[in-house]
Parts: sequence; C-alpha cells; structure tokens
Amino acid sequence: MRKSLLLAILFLFTAAVTFAQVTSSSMTGTIKDTKGAALPGATVKATHLPSGTIYSTATNKDGLYNLPGMRVGGPYQVVISFIGQNTATFSDITLQLGQPFLLNATLSDTGLQLEAVTVAASKTKRITTARLGASTNVNRQQLATLPTFSRSITDFTRLTPQSTGTSFAGRESRLNSITVDGANLNNTFGTSSDLLPGGGAQPISIEAYDEISINIAPFDVRQSGFTGAGIYATTKSGTNTFHGSAYGFYRNQSFNGTHIGDVDFSAQNAKSTQKTYGFTLGGPIIKNKLFFFANFEHEVQTNPGINFSPNGGSGLGTPSATPVADLQSVSDYLRTKYGYETGGFDNFSAFQPKNTKALLRLDYNINEKNKLTVKYSYLNATSDQQVNGTSTPNNASYSFTNATGSTSTRATGGLPNARYSNRSIAFENSNYGFLNKVHTGTAELNSTIN
Repeated sequence: MRKSLLLAILFLFTAAVTFAQVTSSSMTGTIKDTKGAALPGATVKATHLPSGTIYSTATNKDGLYNLPGMRVGGPYQVVISFIGQNTATFSDITLQLGQPFLLNATLSDTGLQLEAVTVAASKTKRITTARLGASTNVNRQQLATLPTFSRSITDFTRLTPQSTGTSFAGRESRLNSITVDGANLNNTFGTSSDLLPGGGAQPISIEAYDEISINIAPFDVRQSGFTGAGIYATTKSGTNTFHGSAYGFYRNQSFNGTHIGDVDFSAQNAKSTQKTYGFTLGGPIIKNKLFFFANFEHEVQTNPGINFSPNGGSGLGTPSATPVADLQSVSDYLRTKYGYETGGFDNFSAFQPKNTKALLRLDYNINEKNKLTVKYSYLNATSDQQVNGTSTPNNASYSFTNATGSTSTRATGGLPNARYSNRSIAFENSNYGFLNKVHTGTAELNSTIN
C-alpha cells in the first residue's frame, strides 16, 4: 500500500515537471555600492505581504541575484542588506506571470549611522519588468472588471493585438499551446471552438483564474511547442485573510436585440436561457505556512433545437419539402421492425447542455527555499450536438456537363443530400450527446538555490 502511494506521488510530480512551463514569476537584478562595485553576498529578501511567503537569496561574486518561482501578484516588500551598507527597502511591487521583475539597487555606506533607506517602488530605469518578447498580461483586476460575453478566457485573449481570440499572428488555433498551472489543456477533440477542451463548456471557471499571459514568438527557452501563441494561466491561491464570493449569472432571449433599423426580427429570436451559480473560498490553514483556495460552479443552458418543419407539419420552423407521411412511415417501420425510436422530426425539443466544475488548490511554504503547490480540478459536462449535415453519401460533390461540352464539379453544400435542409430532414435521435469528464491534477515544487 505504501509502495503504491509513493509511486502515485512520484508519478504526479513527474507529470508536473513534464508539463510545467510558466506558472509563476521571478525577480532578478544587480546590487552595487555607490562607487559602482558589485556587492557579493548581499542578502535579498522578498516578502509576499498577503500570505507572508518569503523568498530569499544572496548575490554572487558579480552582485547578481535571482529569485525564481515567486507568487504572481503582490504587493511585495523587498529588503536588501549588506554588512557596512545601509539597508534598502522597496515596497508596493507587483509581479506578472512569466515576466521577470528587474530590481537593481545601489547601497550607500553606513558610516557611523546604521539607518535604513526606504524606497517606494515605481517605474524607473532600475525597477522594470524584463520583457521576453511580444506578450499581453491580463491580471486579476482586469479579469474581474473587463466585460465577458462567454465567461471564457477567449474574451481576454482577444485583447492581444495579434489575435482574433483563438488565432494568433495568423496561425491556426490548433497551433497554440495552452497550460493552466502547468497542466497542458491543448486538445479539444473537435468538440469546441474555444481554446480549452470541455465540449463547449469551460473546464475551469473564470472566477478561479488569477492571471493570464499570452506570448507570441517569445525568446524564453521554457516556452516552446507552438507557432501561434503560448497561453499560460494560473489559478487563485489562499492568503492569510479568509476571502470568498458567491455569484450568479442569468441570461435569456430577452437580452437580445429585436430590431435592426426598422426591421423587426423578434419572431426569429428563439427562446434560450443560461443559468450559472457558484462560489469561491480561500484562506489560511496555517498562517504564513499553508493556504487553500476552492471554487465550485454549476451551469445549465437551454438552446434552440432543430427548427426545420417538414411539408405538412406544424409550419413553425424553416420549411422543408420532405413530406410528413414519408418521415412517419420510416419512423413506424423502424419501431415495428427493430424496436428503434427515431424521435421527432418537426421542431425538435431544445438542447440542454449543462456542466459542473470544481477546483481545489493548496499552497505550502515548506521554508524560505522550498514552496509546494498542489491543484486538482474536475469537470463533468454534457452537450447536445447536431448530427453532421454534409457527410452523407454522394454529398461531397456532383458533376455536370455545360453547354460547351466541358464537365465541371461542384460541392453540393445544402442540396438534397444534406441532413437538414430545405429538401431533407433527419430524425431527432440521429443527433447525439457529448459527455466530457476531465480530472486534472498538478503538483509543483519551487526551490531557490543560492
């Protein structure tokens, strides 16, 4: 039993190492004295004030330091000290996902007075973010305040100037690389036009994201495996303060427009609803040491079904020349001969996709050098799908001879062989439902080595 548990833990860590790319931020810079000489062995201590998480290191012989694997966001307070020099304190520093923060400092001689020097962080030549290529960063405040139409990260990736939301720099959307907390979420299996897999549902609630970074042609060696964009997202984590939220979202056809100029198309405004509710909760388990964050969300939608109506039918949908008598005859034969129910064929009932998602994250400050993050997410989603309308036999193309005697080939598109058209109708049970269950777990250990 112990051996199996140990193997499972090792496998989990191996998976995290395999997929982890950009899940945190970092800080780097050079420490010198007033004469421009490097200060080897100077101590750099950065504290994430909301959680009390501490990162520390010492400069090398050239006065250089590097603090990797730091929490995204802030504010941070950085204290730089060296024997015989005044201590410098920098405050109100915020870190961005995947973007190293460049903080250089010059320490003055103490003389006879050992007094600290406090410097408020600002955008100066000595306090900057080291850019690693063309990138767009969407932080927690922007995620909370910018409008979203689909409650998807696609609403935010489109903020990138080179993007349509799913395509970047003219590349096809399947050539992107998307990770959330280091977990690879690239393959949608053709079930969704969105960036993330989920069969039309979002695998992680937009309420759980902390920051999103969209990178195009970066020269960071950690970012590879794409020719479109590298999209990296992190989820929220707990702090020393308990915080939470309860939220709901509702929309139906009443929120849609009914006029374009003087043209009234309210009759074509089909009934639809979307109901979403959930909560978030985060806080300390052990203050300054162990934190948790949890999110739960449930969503139910009602979308219009197939609105074609056969000849002799209700007439409430788009007219089709297919006779009701023929459809009923086929349906009766399949029921009598094989016991198969075809379902309806006139204004099908509405599709009702639904999904439930949950996320749990733990952050453990082992010590100043080692930090452990463990995350688990779950998705259970169903989505009704219309049967492919153009894959029936002989539907790809047809040939004809024109007046000059030459032969041409054309695609049939919505001609008689299409399953839903003005000349044919498929049965309700020809459509199918998509069930998507996704379990994702990651574990990441960040260590600082002097």
